[in-house]
Amino acid sequence: MDACPVCLSNNFQKTSRASIKCSSLGCVRWTHASCLKLSYAELKKRANSFKCKTCEDRQRDITSQSEVRTPSAKMPNQEEAAGGASPVFASDTQKLDYIIKEISRLKNIEDKLGELGSRIELVDSRVTAAEASIVNCQQNLALQDRKSEEILQYLRKDNLEINGIPEQETEDLWQIFEDLSKAAGYHIPKQHIQNIHRVPTKIQGKPKPIIVKLLHSHHKKGLLAAKPRLETDAINIPGDKAPIFIADHLTPYQRQLFADARSIVRKLGGRDKGASTWVFSRKIYLKVPGDTRGRLISTAADLAPFQRLTATTATS
Repeated sequence: MDACPVCLSNNFQKTSRASIKCSSLGCVRWTHASCLKLSYAELKKRANSFKCKTCEDRQRDITSQSEVRTPSAKMPNQEEAAGGASPVFASDTQKLDYIIKEISRLKNIEDKLGELGSRIELVDSRVTAAEASIVNCQQNLALQDRKSEEILQYLRKDNLEINGIPEQETEDLWQIFEDLSKAAGYHIPKQHIQNIHRVPTKIQGKPKPIIVKLLHSHHKKGLLAAKPRLETDAINIPGDKAPIFIADHLTPYQRQLFADARSIVRKLGGRDKGASTWVFSRKIYLKVPGDTRGRLISTAADLAPFQRLTATTATS
């Protein structure tokens, strides 16, 4: 009898209660029950299925070698699936589990894409609403700017702007204006003047304009209606003769509009070609060849069609 594979002793009692025989085919080894720490009931229960330690070790080595020669099938990961590798399945059950997991993963991606699409639609709607709000704000601002401009121009309704009178060290602007009104044929006494002063100008080499604020607007209209064509010698201003211009006192914005309108008139050939521009009652008008009456110019947008007309005329 071979030695016990556990304690390597060959001392066996002649009773089945003391030891157990290996059930492996061809093995005659007995193992001490005490080495296995088995009770009598357990010894009897395992009598037909017990394998000794030597046979178990041999079986374990055979199994390990088999696993090395034939790797067990594994579930393909997402990287392998994405890379186009063909998954290997050990059974149809494993294949079915893989398909179920893939369907679940794709469904999750679909749900996330749907959620992302909903968010994009929400953002698009908010952007559209914001753009509409911006356009509305721009329109309101343009309207407010126009109203503010009208108010500023209305505050100047009794004002005149006089250009071309040279500056002197000691000058009496009140007397100069009264003499000017007399020379123009519409006398306005000093007592009808509320205020008069010069204002700065950005044009180098030209005298500062004179701003006159009259007490009554009809005096302003009467003097402008006289359409005086005066020069400095008419009011005894020393020095070389120079033209004097009397006009409405425009706001800076209106003054720029009027300058742009005059530029258009010059490009269209001036009065000889039927083009002209003028200011009447604080409003700017522009007439181009073919027009029977002047068109009101309130904003830069009103000049755009005429600017395109000048470009067309220059090309032809």
